[in-house]
Amino acid sequence: MNDQMPLDVGLRDHASFGNFHVGPHAQLVAALQQTATAQGDRYVYLSGGAHHGKSHLLQACAHLAEQTGLRHMYLALSTTELNPGVLADIEQFNLLCIDQIEVIAGHSDWEEAVFDLFNRIHENNGHLIIAGCRRPTDIGITLADLSSRLSSGALYQLRELNDTDKRLALQLRAHRRGLVLPDDTAEYLLRRCPRDTAYLFALLGRLDTAALVSQRRLTIPFIKTVLVDPAGQ
Repeated sequence: MNDQMPLDVGLRDHASFGNFHVGPHAQLVAALQQTATAQGDRYVYLSGGAHHGKSHLLQACAHLAEQTGLRHMYLALSTTELNPGVLADIEQFNLLCIDQIEVIAGHSDWEEAVFDLFNRIHENNGHLIIAGCRRPTDIGITLADLSSRLSSGALYQLRELNDTDKRLALQLRAHRRGLVLPDDTAEYLLRRCPRDTAYLFALLGRLDTAALVSQRRLTIPFIKTVLVDPAGQ
């Protein structure tokens, strides 16, 4: 098998630790970085709600492993064409990042395949990071041995950011794009727009494009025009 399987094509270039506002998650991020470089816990489980950053962090781990020269694979279980056979022989990778584990809950063939993968990774001295929407005992796994194995590692939970951290996260994303997002402009976005970070980050991309076309800075008056007119004219 190649060092990077085709399933890794879902990795987003911007999904890096440098593009993630740590906020209250310093211990969690440090632990993931250690595991991603094969220096920390052999197995980490990451839980959190939608748009809390689980997929971003798992993909950041895969990118970090690549930079370190480790063989890695990122696998999102919600990919519709997958079947349990995709887990065959992947224990050879130094790092496996498995996203959306809750998708397999109640599917006996998948649950048995993941449990078997755990054993093979352990025998191969590999490192594994799994993410799910809730804690392992709360996602509906029916195979008792797998539920126990999922709970056996270092467990971390991503919390929703407060408004201050959302502002800082927006400003970090803007800075990485080469933009300046003043405090008052960021706070305006938080007051006037849906507050989940996925929406806000997507809006920032739209603002970036509009600002480039219009040669404008991210001021409140300019943002008002973009929110009314998607072309930002």
